[in-house]
Amino acid sequence: MARVLYLAGQLPLIPAELIDHDARRPVAPARGITAEYGQYLAVGCAGCHGEDFSGSPVPGAPPGTIVANLTRGGDVGQWTEVQFAAFLRSGVTPDGRAVDQEWMPIGSTKYMTGDEIAAVWLYLQSLPPR
Repeated sequence: MARVLYLAGQLPLIPAELIDHDARRPVAPARGITAEYGQYLAVGCAGCHGEDFSGSPVPGAPPGTIVANLTRGGDVGQWTEVQFAAFLRSGVTPDGRAVDQEWMPIGSTKYMTGDEIAAVWLYLQSLPPR
């Protein structure tokens, strides 16, 4: 069935075909501890946590996988900035629960600088609670 759809032009197999290669790239904000820079860094988080960062089902995740609400209305919003930074470096929540690193990229976030984490924290704190 997939072959039929592909040959009919209904199933592109190369995501690069879907990208507008002539589109203007967004200008990266200046690095710094600002909500604007934090928003820029947090773009990748939206894939799992949703466009509004309130958590969403992740396609392919096992049933029962919890995707945290990162806004002030969710559990992460109740953490301190120090707890947030410690989590991004260790993968362990303030209540001692280790997250599944298959679904949370601690292998990458642990290398964020203190300024980058502070910027993301500022951005998340600027979002309305959901």
